[in-house]
Amino acid sequence: MTQIVECGRTVAGEIVAFDIKWDGELATDDAAWSARILNHDGEQVRLVHERSRGQAHQYVEAANGRDDVPVDADLRDDDVIVRFPASVVGVAVEWPTWIAVLAVDGRDVAEEAIPLRS
Repeated sequence: MTQIVECGRTVAGEIVAFDIKWDGELATDDAAWSARILNHDGEQVRLVHERSRGQAHQYVEAANGRDDVPVDADLRDDDVIVRFPASVVGVAVEWPTWIAVLAVDGRDVAEEAIPLRS
C-alpha cells in the first residue's frame, strides 16, 4: 500500500512549491502528484505534476479550466518537489486548506493535509 509520509508547501517570492514524500511502490509509469487547494466557499484549485508514458506534464486546474505550465519538478524514488509560478496560482496561494494527493493509473491512492513550511 502506498501512503504519504510527509508533505509541505512553501511560498517564496514568485514561486509556490509543494513536496510529497511517500512510502510504497509506484508500480506504473502513470502517476500524478498534486496539491488540492480549497477555500471556505468550496472553490478548488489543483496544482498537478504528472508522469505518463515517460512524459512529464504540469498544470493548474480550476473552475475556469486548465492552464498548462512549464514542468518544474524534481522527482526521485520516493519524493517529489513541484514548483509553480505564483502568478498562475493566484489568490489560491492564500487559501486555508491544502491537501497532497498521490494518484496512480488515474486513481487517488493517498492524500494528506499539507502544512505551510517556513
